[in-house]
Amino acid sequence: MPKKLMGVLLAVLLLVCPLSVGALSVNSVPYTTYDYNFYEESISAPAGYVAEELITAETLGLEKKLATPTDIYFDNKDTVYLLDSGNGRIVLMDKNFKLKSVMDNFVDKNGEPITFEGAEGMAVGNDGKVYIADTLGERILVFNPDMTLLREILSPEDDAHLEEGLPFDVNKVMVDNRNNLYAISRSNNMGAFVFNGNGEYMRFFGGNKVQQTAEVVMKYLLRPFLTQAQLEGMTTSTPINISSFDVDGEGFVYTCTTVANTTTVPEGIIRKLNYLGKNILDEKLIFGDLEWDRKAAGKTQVTNFIDLDVDSNEFINMLDSGRGKVFQYNARGELIAVFGSYGTQFGTFNAPRAVESIGDKVVVVDSAKASLTTFRPTAYGQKYREAIIRLKNDDFSGSLEIWRDLQKENSNNAHTYYGIGRVYDMQGEYGEAMKNFKLAGDRVAYSDAFKEYRNILIKEWFLPIVCVVVALYVLSILLKVWRRKHAKAKDTSSAYSKLESKYTFPLYTLFHPADGFQQLKPRKIGSWRVVGILLVALFVVFTLQFFATGYIFNLNRAVDYSLPIMVLKTIGIALLFVLANWAVCTLFNGNGNLKEIACVTAYSLLPLIAAMAINVVASNFLSMDEGALMNIVLVVGILWTFLLIMCGLSAIHEYNMTQTFFSTLATIVGMAVIVFLLIMFFSLMQQTTSFFQSIITEALTR
Repeated sequence: MPKKLMGVLLAVLLLVCPLSVGALSVNSVPYTTYDYNFYEESISAPAGYVAEELITAETLGLEKKLATPTDIYFDNKDTVYLLDSGNGRIVLMDKNFKLKSVMDNFVDKNGEPITFEGAEGMAVGNDGKVYIADTLGERILVFNPDMTLLREILSPEDDAHLEEGLPFDVNKVMVDNRNNLYAISRSNNMGAFVFNGNGEYMRFFGGNKVQQTAEVVMKYLLRPFLTQAQLEGMTTSTPINISSFDVDGEGFVYTCTTVANTTTVPEGIIRKLNYLGKNILDEKLIFGDLEWDRKAAGKTQVTNFIDLDVDSNEFINMLDSGRGKVFQYNARGELIAVFGSYGTQFGTFNAPRAVESIGDKVVVVDSAKASLTTFRPTAYGQKYREAIIRLKNDDFSGSLEIWRDLQKENSNNAHTYYGIGRVYDMQGEYGEAMKNFKLAGDRVAYSDAFKEYRNILIKEWFLPIVCVVVALYVLSILLKVWRRKHAKAKDTSSAYSKLESKYTFPLYTLFHPADGFQQLKPRKIGSWRVVGILLVALFVVFTLQFFATGYIFNLNRAVDYSLPIMVLKTIGIALLFVLANWAVCTLFNGNGNLKEIACVTAYSLLPLIAAMAINVVASNFLSMDEGALMNIVLVVGILWTFLLIMCGLSAIHEYNMTQTFFSTLATIVGMAVIVFLLIMFFSLMQQTTSFFQSIITEALTR
């Protein structure tokens, strides 16, 4: 019996172990795999890519070892070119990384040997011509397929934008669909040099704009006040040069920019340029890592994109030398996968220099390890890519099935909801599309689907809505007629209307601010109860704005709501204004007392409260491009409230408008002073408490 039991256990182990090892090789990759949700928070995700093969001189069968390889190029046919910079040669492989030949006997027209050790960039034209960015030699070498020199391109000297003596240290080259040559020089920040097929300089292309940092703005503001000597000593603000580029099958040029001294990548550093150099990619997209460790800010590596590649399906692979990672995005800028890291394990890098795609595989050149690392998509990554490609090719039914499978594997992936929503949207099922776009966090797509869904509802309910409106109109007329017949004789004993009573007085001042607030002091009509109701209403409408604003316009999260902070933002600020105005106007001989100031402040808030309430309701019925209407309503409410406050304070303090304006400014300063004093007081109390606690602790321990 024990022998049989041991046999069964052994058989089970033999069956399970291979499966476990296979799963481990994919899921236990030597780098963290993650995605970002629509709040830009990292969430765990299955590995999209896994290292497949390490290519070295030994695996290729080369007698001479690779020395500082710097670039790689795939001709989209069957040849991979590797720039072996340290040896001044090019290694040719097939797409399965089997050695084809080595190009190391380059000669000029006279048969003299040419070397390009230290070259950093390489490209191959459709006609087989090889372009080498000879960085140290400050030139571009163009070779025929037989390794003879066709031409040598030096720095153009006939452009007024070029600074004399500036080195032509080209480090990246690229050939587009029209056989134009693009070259990046580190020392030039005007963009990429463009040469035609004959090697003649044409223009600059794709230059970045000067980043509008605080330092740049300050220099611009100070410039009119500086002397000539100070201007000469001031450092100039110049655009940052692009670090790499690639061209897709349609001829669009993608560029990336290295940004120094920042822990996260700013907007707009990845661009998709048309022939005119205009960026057609959403400039608000942010690529790279969106989070950084604030506790170890000095140790945190900076995202630093040094190379990018766009494959035949418009997937963008970007190489980050700061963290040693490859980020893959689709054409919409959605993160597909993150893989790679610094380290010594298989699948990690020491000094990554270039990235290239061969089919659905991604290859990274490591100059320090003198190797290539190939990454293949996992089953999850392959499904992800296929779903995007099918959706792009309008294969909705096939795409929907894959998106649902992906959702089962990774429910945190917001892009799966977008994919499903996109399928429903294209099929005209806008209600289902809205649900999925909301789960994906895509407000633009949700808004577009909402407009279509709203149009359908309006068509279906148009006749009932018209009937209800007509019925309400007729009912209002009948009520007016009934009131006229049954109304009591008007009481002429009072000179004031019904709106000028104690509890409706805020409604009267809403349309008669000058007359209304003039009555506040002599009639003593102000009410603390009404003040309290309006302040509570202000708190309620701010809370409703936080929770009940329509999804398209609501960027708030329920977990971020704080009751004490909301009370301080509404009731607290209003009471602070009342207190500060009372203190300031007491010094400036104002005649309003604390109750009158509180009444003016609270009554004046009615337009703001109404505007915010209208916007909360309207936000659930408007699309994104109709949001300007809400801004108009809010601006009207704010201006109306400001006008009421000015009229009210002028009336109760018996100021003219100039005095009222400056007293209001003084009130705002007074509010800041009060807040500062409160902070100082609580800080002092905290320090005092800590002091006595330390004394008590010391006494008890002795």
